[in-house]
Amino acid sequence: MTDITLLTCRAYYKPDNITPYIQNILLEQELLKSAFEAQGLKVDITYWDNPSYEWQQTKSVLFRTVWDYFERFDEFWDWLEQVKTKTRLINSYELIKWNIDKHYLRDLKNNGIQVVPTYFADREITLAFKK
Repeated sequence: MTDITLLTCRAYYKPDNITPYIQNILLEQELLKSAFEAQGLKVDITYWDNPSYEWQQTKSVLFRTVWDYFERFDEFWDWLEQVKTKTRLINSYELIKWNIDKHYLRDLKNNGIQVVPTYFADREITLAFKK
């Protein structure tokens, strides 16, 4: 059993074209993996939509670079709902859910934390832009 799985998106999992940006992502990932292994933990790396990964075979999943989730939001949401029952999520399911809805920026602002000026569009407005 794996102690911790570092989670990424497919674009950063064994990429063919390594730009300086991707090189930095891979470096950070390797540093984190090495640090966990130095503590005696068994570490794996995979992408969130890996159809052959057995999520119940890892004790914890650490969300890192899952940055394509918004392009396939419904698929990501379904995956998240399933995987939360199979392993421990780091960050917690509740925190991930809060973060996905970018209204968390309003929560931060209301608690005195400076955020980038943000406008929240209603779904109806967003759909009107598509027309």
